[in-house]
Amino acid sequence: MVSWITPDDIKNYVCDGAIDDATAQWVADATTGAVRDFINRDLEQGTFTELYTTNNTDYVMLEHYPIVSIASVQIIGYGVIQPFDIAQFGSQNTGWVRDDQNVVRKLRFAGLGKLPRCSVPNVLVTYTAGYPVGTPPDPQSSPWFAGTGLPTAIYEAMKLTAAAIVNAQASDPNVANEMTAGVFSATFLPTGIGAIPPAARSYLQPYVGYAP
Repeated sequence: MVSWITPDDIKNYVCDGAIDDATAQWVADATTGAVRDFINRDLEQGTFTELYTTNNTDYVMLEHYPIVSIASVQIIGYGVIQPFDIAQFGSQNTGWVRDDQNVVRKLRFAGLGKLPRCSVPNVLVTYTAGYPVGTPPDPQSSPWFAGTGLPTAIYEAMKLTAAAIVNAQASDPNVANEMTAGVFSATFLPTGIGAIPPAARSYLQPYVGYAP
């Protein structure tokens, strides 16, 4: 697993010179895991070859996003589908179309009509999607566009989460917070979704994934 935030950024943000390289890497990994679990998706850019099934629709919803490029599309019974040529609009032109930013995962098939419901996958798509990691965050990146790095909102959420993890571990290796006024009460917060503070959750909400 590649961390989405660097150990150096962890050390710089939490402003704690006592954090060594190994601890900073652990916090970076724990932060990445917590954010990945919360948004329920991978953000790292890659090339994917996936099968999809139509259901009386003229589109499929790709699993990974934002979509960077589409290499090939094949549909059983139609063969290889070429990109839609807007210059030929109004003729018998057919082809695949990436939908607008409001439906970031939608791959539509223009001119083919609604494809029948299939009991087995009938669409094969090879495409590139996700954000570059290991580079500085890019303010141009957004839920529907991949720039040169992760969106700044994701990075801000990761810094807040990293600070929460470090602070919890500093107060007690196992206990995030506790109350001893009369009855002992404690919240255990080593890592995971529970490590993400409310401010970070608001940054992450637009990036939460959903089933294709």
